[in-house]
Amino acid sequence: PDTASFDAARELIFNSSLTEGQVVQIETAAAGYNNPENFAIRFEIFSSILKTDVNKAINYGKLQIEKIDELALPELSNIRIRILSSLRIPFRNTTRLEDGFSYYTQKLNYYKIRNDSSGIALCYFVLAGFYNTSGLIDLAIYNMKKSISYLDTSIQKGTWINNTYGIASYYSKKGDINESLKYYRLVLNEKTKTPLQNFNSTVGMADVFLQANQLDSAAHYINLVKRDT
Repeated sequence: PDTASFDAARELIFNSSLTEGQVVQIETAAAGYNNPENFAIRFEIFSSILKTDVNKAINYGKLQIEKIDELALPELSNIRIRILSSLRIPFRNTTRLEDGFSYYTQKLNYYKIRNDSSGIALCYFVLAGFYNTSGLIDLAIYNMKKSISYLDTSIQKGTWINNTYGIASYYSKKGDINESLKYYRLVLNEKTKTPLQNFNSTVGMADVFLQANQLDSAAHYINLVKRDT
């Protein structure tokens, strides 16, 4: 396929609303590309559908995951994780949270059978967020820690930092000051953290010290936030 057909497909994808015919047209054009590019385009279709029809987007996203899992190609691992991660949002932000629990628990068991650590880590991460949304903080903490236990920090350090931040914020929400500070410090001590990760954890530290009524320590971290913004 030539560049023009690829660009034309992308132009359709970025339309505010895709018809069934446009989806078929884009998928037909994408079929000429290798699998990673094919499913990258399908991810864009999912993102476009999500803007206008949540239920249709969920069904489309689940279909792409099933196709990727059937192919079981290592080169599709990254796009699978990207779709699986994004698919949690329509479940979490609508009345379909229970469906989300069921789907990601099913996928977790599927990946466990296949000893697929990246899939397992992602499903635990998503379930942690679902439990947090449901107000079940202890289960959120448990699932996020399980997610971290399946990460390869030599190549997934950014994900490790994000998940560690999540644990810190969950402990803060629970009111466990010491555990929250411990996990925030793990992030702040990590040299590879991004400016945003540093900012969020610094704000988190300030908030925890405010909860503990340790105002001098809170002021220190508030000043760090002001310095870095």
